Amino acid sequence: MVVHGRPTGRRLQDGDLLSIDCGAIVDGWHGDAAVTVHVGEVLEDDARLLQATELALAAGIAAAVPGSTLLDVATAVDDVARAHGYAHLPDHGGHGIGRAMHEAPFVPNEPTSDAARHRLRAGNTIAIEPMLHAGSRTSSYRTKKDGWLIVTTDGKRAAHVENTVAVTDAGPEIRADRADRAGRIAEALNPPEPHHPNGGADRRRQRYAPPNQPEESTCLVPIVRRWRSVLARAC
Repeated sequence: MVVHGRPTGRRLQDGDLLSIDCGAIVDGWHGDAAVTVHVGEVLEDDARLLQATELALAAGIAAAVPGSTLLDVATAVDDVARAHGYAHLPDHGGHGIGRAMHEAPFVPNEPTSDAARHRLRAGNTIAIEPMLHAGSRTSSYRTKKDGWLIVTTDGKRAAHVENTVAVTDAGPEIRADRADRAGRIAEALNPPEPHHPNGGADRRRQRYAPPNQPEESTCLVPIVRRWRSVLARAC
């Protein structure tokens, strides 16, 4: 399973990975966050998968600054996934968020030409949502009969994390424990430094240079403190 699992009578088992995705609405404003946790014994391969997914989220958050584009965010997430040898869930990613839980624009986890057209401004809010799995980059997924549960077709393990980010002139506003947790996992496992033999992010940014066209702004949240209140109550 990757995401959107609905409650069933299945009992959790030792070694499971459990994705918990929750949202809240406070005074009309929405917050969205997700975390993947280990159940019982922590398997080394699962720990590395979760570590990479957390680091991908932290990288995406760091890229969410005024003047950057969603291409910058997607490239940051994708660079971490590639460096650690993991793939994304195709056609899935984050989203704008504000007065509705899911708003435009779509926030991809991989570089796309469309992402270059969405430039971030102070006051925007987006949910960044990496979904990494241990299969190949060409593997796919399927949706179960309930219309919700998404699983990898090859049965490979997956991890899913998410948080809501407010873009401000002082930098991305996010609950500190998300980035801190990624750092603690990385330190514990002592991962190798990411290596980009072909230039990594710079090469993809050059390929998808933002076109000269009017910028659009969505999901404006005028009071960042209100966003913090939503996230504080969300999980």
